[in-house]
Amino acid sequence: MGLGLFQVAGRRGALLASFVGDQASPQARPKKDAKPADPVFAKAVDPEEPADAFGVWSDGKLIFETYTAPIIIHEQVLGGLRIGFPLDDSFAKTLKEQTGSEVAFVVDGKILGSSLSAVERESVTQSLADMLGMAKGGNQGIFASTLNGTPYLGQLISMKGPDGGEGAQLLQLRSKARILQLLGTIR
Repeated sequence: MGLGLFQVAGRRGALLASFVGDQASPQARPKKDAKPADPVFAKAVDPEEPADAFGVWSDGKLIFETYTAPIIIHEQVLGGLRIGFPLDDSFAKTLKEQTGSEVAFVVDGKILGSSLSAVERESVTQSLADMLGMAKGGNQGIFASTLNGTPYLGQLISMKGPDGGEGAQLLQLRSKARILQLLGTIR
């Protein structure tokens, strides 16, 4: 798991350099009245109270666990820095190996990374709106779902964004057969 996001902002918070995934986005030199790239960078470069932030961030295609911080030299804020690690299919498969659950990272109703096979991912994508509705119905976001004829228990877990709001959701699906097998072993 390597660094997949690297962004540098100037003293006003405007982007100077941005590398997202394998895409480098050249930035023009910011104008004197340039606005911050986003509210998180605005807080990082605040000359009175610079603040760091941690949370999930997405560009709509990729999702990252990020850390944004001010760049301070001799008590002067010179800019901001954001780094991020991808929450991609590879990372999701690692989580599956550790938990025994299928996992998917969901942003605005769209799966951006998952441990699911292509067929399962398509099935979940088609059922996602229903899953989101069932999860809001209570029971701590736990719901029952069937994917390709296999019954699952699912749960949606909110993931905090760097601004403190919800940045994404972690969809966790565990096969009911696997749960019953585990209970049988315990008994």
